[in-house]
Amino acid sequence: MKILQVTPYFMPEWEAGGVVRASYNLSSILAQRGHEVTVYTTSRNPNLINGGDNSPKIIEGMRVFYFDNFSRRWSLNWIPPIPYLLPAIARKEMKDFDIVHIHDFRTLLSIACHHYSALDKVPYVIQPHGSITPFFEKKKLKKIYDALWGSMILRDASRVISVSNKEAEQCKEMGVKSDRIRIIPNGIDFSRLLNREAVEGKSFREKNDIPDNAKVVLFLGRIHPAKRIELLIDAFSLLINEMNDLILLIVGPDGGGMQPLQEKIRNLGITDRVRFSDYVDNVGDVYLSADVLVNPPNTEIFGFVPFEALMCGTPIIVAKGSGTSEILSEANSGCVVDCKNASELKNTIRYVLEHPDESKELAEIGRRYVLRNFAFESVAERVEKVYEECLK
Repeated sequence: MKILQVTPYFMPEWEAGGVVRASYNLSSILAQRGHEVTVYTTSRNPNLINGGDNSPKIIEGMRVFYFDNFSRRWSLNWIPPIPYLLPAIARKEMKDFDIVHIHDFRTLLSIACHHYSALDKVPYVIQPHGSITPFFEKKKLKKIYDALWGSMILRDASRVISVSNKEAEQCKEMGVKSDRIRIIPNGIDFSRLLNREAVEGKSFREKNDIPDNAKVVLFLGRIHPAKRIELLIDAFSLLINEMNDLILLIVGPDGGGMQPLQEKIRNLGITDRVRFSDYVDNVGDVYLSADVLVNPPNTEIFGFVPFEALMCGTPIIVAKGSGTSEILSEANSGCVVDCKNASELKNTIRYVLEHPDESKELAEIGRRYVLRNFAFESVAERVEKVYEECLK
């Protein structure tokens, strides 16, 4: 098949979020399986891929357009990606594709590709990646977008791929008919986790000045208010009054929430117990450095981080109500907490740390579940079947 993948950002801009990892993983495995894969994306930092000149790059057998953005040229962070040359390329090429797969439907890329796929009668698949419900920030703008384009883009899709039952219900609330929804989790790159070379010649603990005897509580992800890291910090500040030799390790790029967190940590007087580290691609060593990973957001539809941690044998705690908790309940693995207050989260972290054998056993059950259900090949096969449904 000739497949067009449309995503706001693509590798190697991993810090832009889970949609980058998901779209790259799927695109690369489809190319390996013999499909002709083209990717339309944008460029925030052209120096990373020698891009931004609107010409296609051949990357791992994929033809990738890193379209330049007006927002980058004007240095205005509040402007969304505006790939000004994409409409001209899409108008020229759309008729040549068999199927279009749009990742994240609230983008200008989605509007343009929806328009030209309709003109050329090319079926398309939408995968929202947790972006259906307009929560937390820019609610009004998202609702305006939905009224003008978003709802139409969802309803016109031949199929909508949801990563969990929770996201499927959100799609139905937006007017998507249930017979067009397919539930398929994101595929996980196991090789990325098995690459456990030391970081810059040192272990991750040594690099971040963490004693060998310390118990490490880990958060890994974008430093953003939606991640509810402040709740984890409150829980940790309570826990260090009950347990010694604890370290809170926060790993990830600043998404606008770093300064308030650092101020909170200083006000609580726990600066010496907290370590910050920027994004690292070699995450296997990070997970192995931790005794428990905590994923506090309850709005997350599918988090790569908890499942990657399970693959490394690290016990996890996730918030009740998230799509991740739904999957963990099905797998009978990990701790699911109704994170209404810091005290409740603190008690759960303490239980995991004080019962390492039980926690490791749950993590092993989760690891086997992830291997069975989230492997690249099996996920790609399920997506291929969705494409075939659309072509029929």
